[in-house]
Amino acid sequence: MNRPEELLVRNPAVASCNRSWSPRVDGNLPFTPISRSIALFTDPQSVTINSVAQSLPRTEQEGQSASYTKEDGTLVLKVSHQATKNGRLRHAVKLDQNKIAADPFVAGNSRLAGSAITLVIDEPDAGQFTNNDLLLLAKGLIGWATDANLTKVIAGES
Repeated sequence: MNRPEELLVRNPAVASCNRSWSPRVDGNLPFTPISRSIALFTDPQSVTINSVAQSLPRTEQEGQSASYTKEDGTLVLKVSHQATKNGRLRHAVKLDQNKIAADPFVAGNSRLAGSAITLVIDEPDAGQFTNNDLLLLAKGLIGWATDANLTKVIAGES
Protein backbone atom coordinates (compact mmCIF):
# COMPACT_ATOMS: atom_id res chain seq x y z
CA MET A 1 0.00 0.00 0.00
CA ASN A 2 3.01 2.34 -0.11
CA ARG A 3 3.53 2.63 -3.86
CA PRO A 4 2.45 6.02 -5.31
CA GLU A 5 0.47 4.40 -8.11
CA GLU A 6 -1.83 2.48 -5.76
CA LEU A 7 -5.45 3.46 -5.36
CA LEU A 8 -8.25 1.53 -3.82
CA VAL A 9 -10.92 -0.34 -5.81
CA ARG A 10 -14.53 0.89 -5.81
CA ASN A 11 -16.93 -1.63 -4.33
CA PRO A 12 -20.06 -1.76 -6.55
CA ALA A 13 -22.18 -2.59 -3.50
CA VAL A 14 -21.40 0.82 -2.01
CA ALA A 15 -20.85 2.77 -5.25
CA SER A 16 -23.55 5.25 -4.31
CA CYS A 17 -21.40 6.60 -1.50
CA ASN A 18 -18.55 7.65 -3.86
CA ARG A 19 -15.92 5.54 -2.13
CA SER A 20 -12.84 4.27 -3.94
CA TRP A 21 -12.13 1.05 -2.04
CA SER A 22 -13.39 -2.47 -1.66
CA PRO A 23 -12.94 -4.92 1.22
CA ARG A 24 -10.56 -7.77 0.41
CA VAL A 25 -11.55 -11.37 0.87
CA ASP A 26 -8.04 -12.75 1.52
CA GLY A 27 -7.75 -10.96 4.87
CA ASN A 28 -4.26 -9.54 4.21
CA LEU A 29 -5.31 -5.96 3.59
CA PRO A 30 -8.64 -4.36 4.37
CA PHE A 31 -8.74 -2.80 0.90
CA THR A 32 -7.74 -3.86 -2.60
CA PRO A 33 -5.12 -1.57 -4.18
CA ILE A 34 -5.08 -1.04 -7.94
CA SER A 35 -2.67 0.84 -10.17
CA ARG A 36 -3.82 4.32 -11.21
CA SER A 37 -2.64 7.86 -10.92
CA ILE A 38 -3.13 9.46 -7.51
CA ALA A 39 -5.30 12.56 -7.26
CA LEU A 40 -3.26 15.31 -5.60
CA PHE A 41 -4.06 18.80 -4.40
CA THR A 42 -2.76 21.59 -6.60
CA ASP A 43 0.83 22.61 -6.10
CA PRO A 44 1.49 24.83 -4.17
CA GLN A 45 -1.07 24.80 -1.37
CA SER A 46 -1.74 27.99 0.60
CA VAL A 47 -2.40 28.27 4.34
CA THR A 48 -3.24 31.63 5.94
CA ILE A 49 -1.83 32.22 9.44
CA ASN A 50 -2.37 35.53 11.21
CA SER A 51 -3.75 37.08 7.97
CA VAL A 52 -0.61 36.13 6.01
CA ALA A 53 -0.89 33.57 3.20
CA GLN A 54 1.88 30.97 3.32
CA SER A 55 2.82 29.21 0.08
CA LEU A 56 3.53 25.50 0.55
CA PRO A 57 4.91 23.71 -2.52
CA ARG A 58 4.62 19.91 -2.65
CA THR A 59 7.82 18.40 -1.25
CA GLU A 60 6.91 14.74 -0.85
CA GLN A 61 4.48 12.19 -2.21
CA GLU A 62 4.37 8.58 -1.14
CA GLY A 63 1.45 6.24 -1.62
CA GLN A 64 -1.70 7.85 -0.31
CA SER A 65 0.01 10.87 1.28
CA ALA A 66 1.61 14.13 0.23
CA SER A 67 3.47 16.86 2.10
CA TYR A 68 3.59 20.57 1.28
CA THR A 69 6.41 22.54 2.92
CA LYS A 70 7.18 26.24 3.23
CA GLU A 71 10.52 27.20 1.66
CA ASP A 72 12.22 27.71 5.04
CA GLY A 73 10.82 24.45 6.46
CA THR A 74 8.91 26.13 9.28
CA LEU A 75 5.46 25.04 8.07
CA VAL A 76 4.41 21.61 6.74
CA LEU A 77 0.95 20.53 5.57
CA LYS A 78 0.51 16.76 5.27
CA VAL A 79 -2.55 15.08 3.72
CA SER A 80 -2.80 11.31 4.08
CA HIS A 81 -5.21 8.42 3.67
CA GLN A 82 -4.70 5.12 5.46
CA ALA A 83 -6.59 1.86 5.71
CA THR A 84 -6.61 0.69 9.32
CA LYS A 85 -6.26 -2.90 10.52
CA ASN A 86 -9.94 -3.07 11.45
CA GLY A 87 -11.06 -2.08 7.95
CA ARG A 88 -11.72 1.61 8.48
CA LEU A 89 -10.36 4.39 6.30
CA ARG A 90 -8.63 7.30 8.00
CA HIS A 91 -8.16 10.64 6.19
CA ALA A 92 -5.85 13.07 7.98
CA VAL A 93 -4.76 16.66 7.42
CA LYS A 94 -1.94 17.84 9.66
CA LEU A 95 -0.33 21.27 9.88
CA ASP A 96 3.06 21.38 11.63
CA GLN A 97 4.86 24.59 12.58
CA ASN A 98 8.46 24.84 13.81
CA LYS A 99 10.26 27.89 15.14
CA ILE A 100 13.35 28.88 17.05
CA ALA A 101 12.23 30.02 20.50
CA ALA A 102 13.79 30.91 23.82
CA ASP A 103 14.61 27.82 25.86
CA PRO A 104 12.40 28.02 28.98
CA PHE A 105 14.82 25.84 30.93
CA VAL A 106 18.19 27.46 30.11
CA ALA A 107 18.39 31.26 30.19
CA GLY A 108 20.04 32.79 27.12
CA ASN A 109 19.59 29.66 24.95
CA SER A 110 17.26 29.06 22.04
CA ARG A 111 15.90 25.79 20.73
CA LEU A 112 13.74 24.44 17.95
CA ALA A 113 10.13 24.07 19.06
CA GLY A 114 7.28 22.50 17.11
CA SER A 115 3.52 22.29 17.31
CA ALA A 116 0.85 20.58 15.21
CA ILE A 117 -2.87 20.67 14.54
CA THR A 118 -4.57 17.60 13.02
CA LEU A 119 -8.01 16.96 11.53
CA VAL A 120 -8.86 13.26 11.20
CA ILE A 121 -11.85 11.81 9.40
CA ASP A 122 -12.34 8.18 10.43
CA GLU A 123 -14.94 6.20 8.54
CA PRO A 124 -16.22 2.64 8.37
CA ASP A 125 -15.45 0.48 5.34
CA ALA A 126 -18.96 -0.51 4.32
CA GLY A 127 -20.28 2.81 3.02
CA GLN A 128 -22.66 3.67 5.85
CA PHE A 129 -21.59 7.31 5.47
CA THR A 130 -21.63 9.11 2.13
CA ASN A 131 -19.04 11.72 1.20
CA ASN A 132 -21.69 14.35 1.92
CA ASP A 133 -22.40 12.87 5.38
CA LEU A 134 -18.70 13.13 6.23
CA LEU A 135 -18.46 16.64 4.77
CA LEU A 136 -21.38 17.83 6.90
CA LEU A 137 -19.87 16.26 10.02
CA ALA A 138 -16.47 17.88 9.34
CA LYS A 139 -18.09 21.26 8.67
CA GLY A 140 -19.99 20.92 11.95
CA LEU A 141 -16.73 20.43 13.85
CA ILE A 142 -15.01 23.26 11.95
CA GLY A 143 -17.97 25.53 12.72
CA TRP A 144 -17.68 24.67 16.42
CA ALA A 145 -13.97 25.52 16.35
CA THR A 146 -14.49 29.23 17.02
CA ASP A 147 -11.75 31.38 18.53
CA ALA A 148 -13.50 31.16 21.91
CA ASN A 149 -13.84 27.36 21.85
CA LEU A 150 -10.30 26.78 20.59
CA THR A 151 -8.91 29.11 23.26
CA LYS A 152 -10.72 26.99 25.88
CA VAL A 153 -9.37 23.76 24.41
CA ILE A 154 -5.80 25.12 24.31
CA ALA A 155 -6.22 26.23 27.94
CA GLY A 156 -7.10 22.65 28.89
CA GLU A 157 -10.90 22.78 29.16
CA SER A 158 -12.84 19.68 28.17
